[in-house]
Amino acid sequence: MKICTDIRQSQQLLKWGLEEKTADMYYPHLGEGTYGDTPRVGEPSLMYSGEPDIPAWSLSALLEQLPVYVISQFGKYHLNIERKEEVWKCSYCFYESSIGGDIYFAYSFVEDSFPAIEKPDLMDVIYEMVINYLEYIKNFLPYCEDCQK
Repeated sequence: MKICTDIRQSQQLLKWGLEEKTADMYYPHLGEGTYGDTPRVGEPSLMYSGEPDIPAWSLSALLEQLPVYVISQFGKYHLNIERKEEVWKCSYCFYESSIGGDIYFAYSFVEDSFPAIEKPDLMDVIYEMVINYLEYIKNFLPYCEDCQK
């Protein structure tokens, strides 16, 4: 089980615009373009090599990047994380309840905009959902007047 994003995932998150200050771990720069294999807790710095360390996000730091719900022109969709046998699933779902309060119907956010993610490793699931969210706010949210309220 992974404790944080790997170097490739961290670089992708930065490319999508996730702020470095939200990371709670880092891979130290060892010099000449090499980085340590073992992430360290704390903020990235220039302390040892003069070159920037690569930020890394723990599971809890990644979860902090996901909103509890997403509002679209179709309604309010709540973050849902569940385990099904050997697979973790993360999605945004709309719930309707009966008069007694029991949930009787749930469906996922528009699949084209925000697909559900299913994988064996929870860290990979949350990483991909954060990427989906960053893509969503970059590509869709600016054009949705109802979503900006």
